[in-house]
Amino acid sequence: KNRQKPEFNEVEIDNKIYFQSYQSLIAVIDNKEKTVTITPDWNYSNTTAKYRNEFFKAYGLWNEMETTKGVQKAINDGKVGNYKVIYDKDRQLY
Repeated sequence: KNRQKPEFNEVEIDNKIYFQSYQSLIAVIDNKEKTVTITPDWNYSNTTAKYRNEFFKAYGLWNEMETTKGVQKAINDGKVGNYKVIYDKDRQLY
């Protein structure tokens, strides 16, 4: 399932779902490895937050990731549901 708008792009490749807002990679869900990788731009703007929340909602994996507060909690906890949450602060994973 690929969705695109001028404000965001999401693409699924090899069990990984990439979410990009404008020119910045925001998150990657890896269903094979059961990880969610989040980059430093995850909360860049209100527009980014709006589409990021829609992205997590569209995949229906975690209700708690549908808000900025919920994403921050998942980063702090290092997990959400049965997925590991990785905060890629140095942008080294993608």
